[in-house]
Amino acid sequence: GLFLPSSLWGEEDFIIKSMNLIQESFKRQAGLHYLKTFSNSKLNKWLSSLEKGGQDFIRSLLEKERNFQALDGHYLLNRKLRERQIFNYLANENFHSLPKILEYMKGQKYPLGVPFVPLLLKLKVGISYLLKKDQNKLSPSLKEDFQKEKGELNKVLEKWSLVSGHSMEKYGREIFKKLKSKDFPFFWYDGHNQSIALPYPKWIPFSSKSLLKRLDLNKATEEDLSKVPGMEGEFIQKILKYRKIQGGFEGPEELQLLGESIRQIEAWSCLFYASHVSKKKEWTCLVYINGDNDLEPAALDDINEMERVGSTSKLNILVQVDRFEGKQGKILEEKYLRNPYAPLPGYTFRDDGFHGARRYYILKDQDPSRIRSVLKEELGEVDMGSPKSLAAFMKWGIQNYPARHYALFIWDHGTGWKGVSYDESNQRKLSLWDIRNALKEVQVFWGKNGERKRKWDILDFDACLMASLEIGYELKDFVRVLVASQDLEPDPGNPYDAIFQFLKKYPEAEPVSFAKHIVAAFVRSYSPGGKQLEEGEFLSDTNTKVALDLSKIEGLAKEIHQISKMILKEPKLLERAYLKAFDKVLFFSDKEDGNLDLYGLFDFFRKRASPGLQKKIGDLLTRICFFPKASFVHGYTIKRTKPGKILWGWNGWKTGENRFSPFVHKSRYFETPLTGPDGKGFYWAVLRLPPFLEDPKSEEKVLVKEINYRFDDEEEEHKILLPPPFRVEMEFPPESPLLALGYGIYQHGSYGISIYFPPYGAYDGQYESLAFSRNLPGWQSLISHYPLYKLPKKKTFYLVGFQHWSASFRRTLSQIVVKEAYQKVKNEYEPGKDYIQ
Repeated sequence: GLFLPSSLWGEEDFIIKSMNLIQESFKRQAGLHYLKTFSNSKLNKWLSSLEKGGQDFIRSLLEKERNFQALDGHYLLNRKLRERQIFNYLANENFHSLPKILEYMKGQKYPLGVPFVPLLLKLKVGISYLLKKDQNKLSPSLKEDFQKEKGELNKVLEKWSLVSGHSMEKYGREIFKKLKSKDFPFFWYDGHNQSIALPYPKWIPFSSKSLLKRLDLNKATEEDLSKVPGMEGEFIQKILKYRKIQGGFEGPEELQLLGESIRQIEAWSCLFYASHVSKKKEWTCLVYINGDNDLEPAALDDINEMERVGSTSKLNILVQVDRFEGKQGKILEEKYLRNPYAPLPGYTFRDDGFHGARRYYILKDQDPSRIRSVLKEELGEVDMGSPKSLAAFMKWGIQNYPARHYALFIWDHGTGWKGVSYDESNQRKLSLWDIRNALKEVQVFWGKNGERKRKWDILDFDACLMASLEIGYELKDFVRVLVASQDLEPDPGNPYDAIFQFLKKYPEAEPVSFAKHIVAAFVRSYSPGGKQLEEGEFLSDTNTKVALDLSKIEGLAKEIHQISKMILKEPKLLERAYLKAFDKVLFFSDKEDGNLDLYGLFDFFRKRASPGLQKKIGDLLTRICFFPKASFVHGYTIKRTKPGKILWGWNGWKTGENRFSPFVHKSRYFETPLTGPDGKGFYWAVLRLPPFLEDPKSEEKVLVKEINYRFDDEEEEHKILLPPPFRVEMEFPPESPLLALGYGIYQHGSYGISIYFPPYGAYDGQYESLAFSRNLPGWQSLISHYPLYKLPKKKTFYLVGFQHWSASFRRTLSQIVVKEAYQKVKNEYEPGKDYIQ
């Protein structure tokens, strides 16, 4: 019954069923550790009975420490949840079923009783507390029963505690030592779904009718705490001191911060809850994480990042996270055997395997695999693509965690003005209009509480392609500072530990300062040495982030509106833009999406416009919008007044890669002759290096940090320190909406703000629903206007159509009018077949 859903367990006793699942989790965890001790040859032999996919999958669990720790942590957390589930169940029925547990434990042989030690300790603490605190309220017979069961519980706990400190490898050997390789239960791979996670236990709330009355951590007196079994005076004082400094507890989970054994803390936690204490802080940061899609693993990573910092007495960090739950689809062929109860695979087995949405109050914790923050609410399945869900989370955070400043982070996939937060379970996304409505609802909520027309201090889209003029204009009435990226963000997204560490250190920071820090922390984390670079990477090629003052976005939008009307009067200019702009201007994601850098596009217009329009656009680029960024310099001129040669190297006189010098001097240095003289009598050489070179010893690519050189006839050595391969600009004209612009070496054409300019014939009519299009329609009129132009030479046109392809693919094909382009795109979908009609 362990491998079937709960609906098929029938009337099996809840206690026995839950105990069996705890034991099952322990076996799987021990088996995983046991396999990890195998030599390669032994592991190959044991895995040989599996299909190749199964072999590879299990090897990835054993050899990749991150995967191993994640699954190991999953089993541990799953057991902890079941322990709490059993404890609450027993407390709610006044421990009537405790004899069943004691009877169950009698039949256990080493080591299968070990996983129940934490549960037995919780039960011991609960019974002892009940007898100590409420003995006068218990009937003599009930008191006698509890005393007897406590004695038996102590004996069982003592027996299994003696062997609970052995290694998981030892437990695994003991459990599986008699099995042959062909009989070993490879729990972690079923050949199709890879359903390696155990079922998530349904939460059982604590009943107020229980004889066991829990203590409120925010109201308990020193005398109350002294009645908790095993809690000494020193720890009691820590609780009282922490409560005073922090202004209260958010949940029993915070006891782990006070320094006691985790097992003892978890046992005590069953006796506590925390009533809500509303204390106004400097900052409340809300992170809306839609992990109900393929970004689910990254969602858990980012919560663990936040836990490296945690909330403080002046900072609240709140998270709403929704996870993916695969559901079995319709069985198309009944004649083929298939388990009708097997779920579709999730994207990760990490943490305790919960499904649906939760709200957390983030605590400091250094465990990279598990979430240990305060679980505030279990919400069940939530449509994270609904504005109602977003508004509800914002209002919950504002109402319960008041602050001087508020920051909202919207986390997920983004597609620019078309939307963000794609929820796979509900097949829905947040449109820009949805986000605006949710923010407006919250602004009304603020108004009812005396803060009329209040705006969010910061809105950060931790998502792709969200730094655009259209988005800024849509949200300007509800947000002070918008932080976003023009480009595709790497999966890790924001470096939340670095971001919140700033507020921990500087809680009184104003929104502009915090926004600038977010930008700097982001680009630094994807630069050489940055902690968010994937293993083997040297530099992210989509590293850009911007902070925008939305109070100044109106002026920019009006200028664009006026210039657009002027461009429409120059049809040749628009024709050139459709023909050449995508070759000259940086665009983000796919060309068909039409996300072009605003500065680059209007600079393209400026260079080809009539004199009057040139001046108008030039004023826009230098006065209202931006001025050109500092470029990355990789050529350095060295000169003197007499001829000779330069001997040089890099990063401490390294050489290698001879392509950068005509020859090498005495097998040690690069040698470059001086050229000249110039008109002023100088001889010179220009040294040009890429950002990375191969280290001649390690043969690995490393960042070039310095150039070392001397002249061949001199002994004095010189050093040129090179700037890092990223920039964070913070100086802009006063009219500019830009506050900070961060970019990597490969984003030299990224100027912070994108604008929609679709390829010829690809205009999306939904664009007309945006506030920018409705209020200032000049740009919308321009991009929906297609000039007629002659092809440079005759082309054969083809009509193509497929009823069975997706709508997006048919749209792609409909934009193709020449055979070569058609064949190229078609082959990406179904190579070798021709559907020309």
